[in-house]
Amino acid sequence: MKFTKKEGVTEGLVHPETVFVLLLAASAALILIQVIIINLVPTTAELVGRLPSRLTGQDAMEALSSIAEVIAAVLGIAITVVAIVVELAANRYSHQITRLFLTAPNNLLVLSLYALTTIQCIWVGVILAPEPGFGTFFTLVITMMLASVSLISLVPYIYSIFSFLSPDAVVRRIGAITLRQVVKAQSDASSYRQDAVETGIDKLQDVARSAITHGDREIAMLAVNSLSDFLIEYHAIKQTLPGDWFRVSEEIRQDPDFIALSDSSLSMINEQGLWVERKVFRRLLSLMAQSAHGERDVAHLISIRTREIAGGLGQDTPGLMDLCLFSYNSYLRTMLNAGDIRTTYYLFGQYRLLAESLLGTPHEARVLEVARYFKEYGHVGQQRGFSFLLETASFDLMTLIGQAASIAPALAEPLIDIASTFELGTPSGTEKTNTSGLVRIKIQLACLLMARGFADLAMPLIDRLAEEDDSLLAAIRNDLITESRPHYWELIDRGINFLYLPSEQRAMLEPLFATISAHRDQNQ
Repeated sequence: MKFTKKEGVTEGLVHPETVFVLLLAASAALILIQVIIINLVPTTAELVGRLPSRLTGQDAMEALSSIAEVIAAVLGIAITVVAIVVELAANRYSHQITRLFLTAPNNLLVLSLYALTTIQCIWVGVILAPEPGFGTFFTLVITMMLASVSLISLVPYIYSIFSFLSPDAVVRRIGAITLRQVVKAQSDASSYRQDAVETGIDKLQDVARSAITHGDREIAMLAVNSLSDFLIEYHAIKQTLPGDWFRVSEEIRQDPDFIALSDSSLSMINEQGLWVERKVFRRLLSLMAQSAHGERDVAHLISIRTREIAGGLGQDTPGLMDLCLFSYNSYLRTMLNAGDIRTTYYLFGQYRLLAESLLGTPHEARVLEVARYFKEYGHVGQQRGFSFLLETASFDLMTLIGQAASIAPALAEPLIDIASTFELGTPSGTEKTNTSGLVRIKIQLACLLMARGFADLAMPLIDRLAEEDDSLLAAIRNDLITESRPHYWELIDRGINFLYLPSEQRAMLEPLFATISAHRDQNQ
C-alpha cells in the first residue's frame, strides 16, 4: 500500500472504532461475569443471614441510580475541563498537543473507567433480584468499587493533565518521540519513518514559532535546544541506519523545505546523507528570521547551538561543516535584511568563535573562508547604512588573526591580507567615523602582532597605515592611549570595548608609529 502523509500524522492514535469495540466488550464481560456468579451461588436463608447487608432490589436500584448520576456528571465535567484546557494549550503552542494528548494511555484508561462504571450502574439493575440476597449485595459491591476508583482517580488524572500540558513536558515528549522514530528506522527505513521524523522536527519548530509570537522566550529557547539536542543524539546512532534512510524519498521531497530544491542540490543532499540536518537547520533559520528585532535571546541561542554542532559534529561528518557555515551566512543575511544590527553584531562574535575552534584541526583551511565571509557581510552591512557592522567584522577578524598567529601561523599572513583590504564602500553619511574605526583596528592588529613577536606579519598593515592622514592617526593614537575600560559601559551581550588596547599591546604604539613614520619617509 502506498504511504500517505495522513498515516504519519495518525501514528500512535487508537482508532475510535477500536475504543468502542473494546469498551463494549469490557462492559459485556463485566455484566456476564456478574450474572454467572449470581446464578452459580445459591441464595439460601443461611447465606443471606451472613451477608453484611439485607438490601432489596429496590434499595440497590436507588443507590445505583444515584451513583450513575454522579459518575455521569463527573465524567461530563472532566471531559469539558480537559477539552477546554487541551484546546487552549493547542492554540497557544501547537496543534500537535491534541494528538499527543490522544496518544497518552492514561487519558483513554481514565475515561474508559468512567464510561464502564456508568454502564455498570445502568445494566446491573436488570439483573438485580427483588428480594435481598447475594446477587444484590455482590453487584452493588462491584459497582461501589468501580465508582470509588473512578472518583479517587479524578484528582491524579487532572494533575497529570496539567503536568502533561506543561510546555517543557510537551517539547521533551515531541523530541523523544521523534528520536524513537529514528531508532525504529534501524530496522524499517521506509518513507513512513522519514515522514515521522520530519513531522517531529516541524512540531518542535511549531512550538518555538508560537512561543516567539506570544513572547514566551523560555519556551522558544527550550524548543531550540530540543531541536539541537535531537540532532546531536541523531548523530550518535546515525551510523547504525541503513543506506536507504539517507536518501530523500518522494514523500519527503514534497515537504516545503525540499520541494523547491534543484536537482543538483537534491543530488548533493543524497550523496552526503544530510537531509535530516538540512531540515533542522532550515527550521532554525526560520526561527532566526522570526526572532529579528524581538526575541534576540532566541536568535543568540540558535547561533550558539549552531556553533556547538559545527565544532562537535561538523569536523567528523563530511558536508556538515559546509551546512553549518552556510547556516551562519544565512543567519547574517537574514538579520542584515531585517536591519537587526544588534543580533548581527552578536552573530559575528559567534562566527569568530567557530573559526577559532577550527584552528589546529584538519578543517583549519576553512578559517580563510570564514574570514572572506566576514569581509563580504561586513561590507553588505556598510552598504545598508550599518557602518558599525563593518567595524565589527574587522574587529572580529583581528581577534581571529591573533589566535591564528599562535595556533596556526601559516594562516596568519593570508588572514592579514584579507584584513588589510577592509575598506569603505559607498559612503553612508558617516564616512569619517567609518574610516576612523577601520584604521584604528588596523593599528590594534599591528600592535597585537608586534607584541607577540610577529612584527614581520604587520608590515602589510603598516604599508596601509602609512597612506593615512597624520591627523587621523594622531587622533586614533590618543584615543587608544586614554581608553582604560576593557568592557563596554552598557548592558550588551558581548561586553567588548572596541577602543580598549591591552597594556602589552599599548606598549607597541610608540614603536608602531615610529615604524610608520620611517616607512613613510622611505617612500617619499
